[in-house]
Amino acid sequence: MLYYLGKGTEFKKEECKEYKILKNVLAAAKDEVLTVWDENGVVVGGLADNEDGEDD
Repeated sequence: MLYYLGKGTEFKKEECKEYKILKNVLAAAKDEVLTVWDENGVVVGGLADNEDGEDD
């Protein structure tokens, strides 16, 4: 499966960097405010994880 690293909350495959290994893309997402999607456009990590609970 392929994984994509990009900005924002909307999956735009053409604007994302492609990764083949999940642990590599998740490590890259930790360094910045980015989102990780799988090839089906489902969020698997990154920005969505960081936003949970911030507005409490």
